[in-house]
Amino acid sequence: MHAQFKVHFMSTFLDAYFWIGRSVDPSPSGVIVPYPDDHTDREPPILRDFTRENVILDLPPSYKIKDIAWLSVWCRKFTVNFGDIKVPQNMQVPTPKVLSEFEGRAHGLRSGNITILDSKTFFIPNLQYDGAGPDTFFWVGTGNQPHTRGRQIANENGSLEVLNKYEGEDIELKLPDDLTVFDIDWLSVWCVAYKQDFGHVKIPRDDLNVPPSLDRFRIRKVSKNMYMPQGLLQAQEFCRGILRRKRVIGMLLDVSRLFYYAHLCSLVGWWWYGM
Repeated sequence: MHAQFKVHFMSTFLDAYFWIGRSVDPSPSGVIVPYPDDHTDREPPILRDFTRENVILDLPPSYKIKDIAWLSVWCRKFTVNFGDIKVPQNMQVPTPKVLSEFEGRAHGLRSGNITILDSKTFFIPNLQYDGAGPDTFFWVGTGNQPHTRGRQIANENGSLEVLNKYEGEDIELKLPDDLTVFDIDWLSVWCVAYKQDFGHVKIPRDDLNVPPSLDRFRIRKVSKNMYMPQGLLQAQEFCRGILRRKRVIGMLLDVSRLFYYAHLCSLVGWWWYGM
């Protein structure tokens, strides 16, 4: 379900912070999660106004997702909870997925075990290929086997040129903006001219719980106290919202970070976001 809101959080005269804790509900015993986290003052800055922004938070060093019960926007001065979201106790935290090596069929293609690092990134260790294919590319698609209806993706340098020789390099491949690993069934080294699969690895889409890619969460610094995120939230990842005081906070989870699509809005009703 997708939701789009006009969002406003006015921080004037408040003592509000991102706030985490272990108690059943948000309480004064919680801990501040500084935002932004590169502040130079002794005390973390009070939250500024937000208008439909993506926010990435780093948990304090001694905390992981499994250590907390909730995230809140909390006012210390008046001990008021402006909104919170609970962290499920049985939540399965996303982790990288190790696959098999390339199933080499031609031109000396082989590798170590390939790892899906996140929803858009492959890590291929010890890649070997003789470079002799005349029209060869990294190729992704759906179905049981690679085929001509697949799609080319860029090499480790972002280039769409014909693949050169590899002699044991470790490389990372990024899927394009409109694709995630949840959209494809295989990664291949494919020759377009001869319609030949030099080797591929299958992707178990039904058994994937990998971290979200941060590529669409790039943050551009605007001023000392303002950050402007770029891009929109894409969710094949866990995302959930809880209504509290007619304000909503959406959240994505990873091992040591909370990924927020923070909606503080004037709508009444429950909201969740997912794909």
